[in-house]
Amino acid sequence: MAMGGAFMAVEDHLPALLYNPANFALFVDPQGARLTAFFNPMGLATALSRPEHLHGRAQWQTGEVATALELFVRGLAIAGRAFAVVAFFGEESPAPEFAERSRFLEARHYASNQYSLLAGRMRFGGRVAIGGSVGLYYQDTPTGRQWGVGSSYGVALISTSNIRIGVSYWSFPKEMPDYRRQTERLVHEAVNLGIAYQTRFGLLMAMDIRNLGEEANLPVRELHFGAEQKLFSWLVVRGGYFRDRLTHGDLFSAGVGLIDQNKWRPQRRRLRVPDWAVQYALRYEQQSIHDVYHHALTFLIRL
Repeated sequence: MAMGGAFMAVEDHLPALLYNPANFALFVDPQGARLTAFFNPMGLATALSRPEHLHGRAQWQTGEVATALELFVRGLAIAGRAFAVVAFFGEESPAPEFAERSRFLEARHYASNQYSLLAGRMRFGGRVAIGGSVGLYYQDTPTGRQWGVGSSYGVALISTSNIRIGVSYWSFPKEMPDYRRQTERLVHEAVNLGIAYQTRFGLLMAMDIRNLGEEANLPVRELHFGAEQKLFSWLVVRGGYFRDRLTHGDLFSAGVGLIDQNKWRPQRRRLRVPDWAVQYALRYEQQSIHDVYHHALTFLIRL
């Protein structure tokens, strides 16, 4: 979010699955297949505090238990040196009308507006990686809860000059073609191209060209720009920009990350990417009536 969504060629762990599954990475030096779990205790606390917000019932039934598990267990990954299989559970719909809530620790609309992914990634010779995912999507409609299946495919190419190129293709259920268009600018059955350049001084620059080759009449092809600069082992700063081709509004973003937890781990347990304990992002959107600000704050403790 802080990098303006320019993420098609950026290597990461679970967030990479949302843009290009070929960029998924975990450990620097994997020794055999290793199981990694991602837990969200705040999600479980949300489910326990107000279970009636999950499916409209105060009593616990099978649906409430399953949704509470999705809020608690966010991901499971089995990864080796050249392969990875990942399950990503219950990512919330990015649509603002469902994501914005008036109270802290509230899961209203969550069960009917989220999706889960099962993804795989293979590396070949350290220079090429391919990945794909199958997703189960849920969405609220005037007639009730609707679900469908979508998929994605991705390729990552790594050069010797610290340049990474990523290409991805996303398809969403035919009943929900605009599921991720409004906020994340991903269009149904369109190709996305990204390029990222990593310098030796901790600077990462990224650019995406979204929605190449799409056949829709809407002018949704966009350029997204992002950058991050690692200053010390405890601080990174980020910025991003893109222009909404539909509203002709400018969107600016910025953010910080604090405390890279890789620094106090042994080599065999270090991640391939920095592991920031606290991250904050702000996105500013110009609109004709009023300006809009989106904030995101995450905490991650890796054991």
